[in-house]
Amino acid sequence: MESKKAIEELLVTVENANLDELFNSFINEEDSDKKMVLKSLYTYALDKSQKEQSLIR
Repeated sequence: MESKKAIEELLVTVENANLDELFNSFINEEDSDKKMVLKSLYTYALDKSQKEQSLIR
Protein backbone atom coordinates (compact mmCIF):
# COMPACT_ATOMS: atom_id res chain seq x y z
CA MET A 1 0.00 0.00 0.00
CA GLU A 2 2.90 2.35 0.57
CA SER A 3 3.82 2.28 -3.12
CA LYS A 4 0.25 3.19 -4.04
CA LYS A 5 0.43 6.17 -1.71
CA ALA A 6 3.73 7.23 -3.28
CA ILE A 7 2.21 7.02 -6.76
CA GLU A 8 -0.82 9.06 -5.67
CA GLU A 9 1.48 11.71 -4.21
CA LEU A 10 3.49 11.77 -7.44
CA LEU A 11 0.35 12.28 -9.50
CA VAL A 12 -0.82 15.14 -7.27
CA THR A 13 2.60 16.75 -7.66
CA VAL A 14 2.41 16.33 -11.44
CA GLU A 15 -1.11 17.78 -11.57
CA ASN A 16 0.17 20.91 -9.83
CA ALA A 17 3.38 21.18 -11.85
CA ASN A 18 4.08 23.84 -14.43
CA LEU A 19 3.12 22.35 -17.81
CA ASP A 20 5.87 24.22 -19.64
CA GLU A 21 8.50 22.82 -17.28
CA LEU A 22 7.12 19.30 -17.68
CA PHE A 23 7.13 19.67 -21.45
CA ASN A 24 10.69 21.00 -21.50
CA SER A 25 11.84 18.15 -19.26
CA PHE A 26 10.26 15.66 -21.64
CA ILE A 27 11.67 17.29 -24.78
CA ASN A 28 15.18 17.71 -23.42
CA GLU A 29 15.57 14.28 -21.80
CA GLU A 30 18.18 12.16 -23.56
CA ASP A 31 17.47 8.84 -21.81
CA SER A 32 14.71 7.18 -23.85
CA ASP A 33 13.15 5.37 -20.87
CA LYS A 34 12.98 8.54 -18.78
CA LYS A 35 11.66 10.41 -21.82
CA MET A 36 8.73 7.97 -22.10
CA VAL A 37 7.89 8.45 -18.41
CA LEU A 38 8.11 12.24 -18.67
CA LYS A 39 5.92 12.21 -21.78
CA SER A 40 3.30 10.17 -19.93
CA LEU A 41 3.41 12.49 -16.92
CA TYR A 42 3.12 15.55 -19.18
CA THR A 43 0.15 14.01 -21.02
CA TYR A 44 -1.52 13.14 -17.71
CA ALA A 45 -1.08 16.70 -16.39
CA LEU A 46 -2.25 18.23 -19.66
CA ASP A 47 -5.38 16.07 -19.73
CA LYS A 48 -6.18 17.00 -16.12
CA SER A 49 -5.68 20.67 -16.88
CA GLN A 50 -7.92 20.53 -19.94
CA LYS A 51 -10.66 18.72 -18.02
CA GLU A 52 -10.53 21.37 -15.28
CA GLN A 53 -10.71 24.15 -17.88
CA SER A 54 -13.74 22.56 -19.55
CA LEU A 55 -15.53 22.39 -16.18
CA ILE A 56 -14.90 26.09 -15.60
CA ARG A 57 -16.50 27.11 -18.88
